[in-house]
Amino acid sequence: MALAAEHHAQVPAWAWSNHEWAPVVLIFTETVLAAKNIIAKYVDFNNQRIDWDAIAEAAGPWSRSERLMVSVAWSLWGGTRDLQYISPFVNPRDIVGELDSHSFPVVMEAIQRARP
Repeated sequence: MALAAEHHAQVPAWAWSNHEWAPVVLIFTETVLAAKNIIAKYVDFNNQRIDWDAIAEAAGPWSRSERLMVSVAWSLWGGTRDLQYISPFVNPRDIVGELDSHSFPVVMEAIQRARP
């Protein structure tokens, strides 16, 4: 997937080995969310900051499965409050039922990478 490779290049090496950052950048670069260009628009690696409120606002018109993946990323990041269109409280049944055959294993890998 050329798009994923392009987005991988935007992610510094330290983020791929960090248990807080790796799950998030994996979801943002390896699923259909890569086309949303979240890394370039909302992630500041220099200051180690993600603009979750802006992502949540942008997610309003996105599909249910796209918003679900952002919710998973937000939850794995440690988000504890509801954002517009996004909740840190993800039902595993939604992951099983909503995600396509490409996104599901990526989200499962992201969950695995979140383990310290």
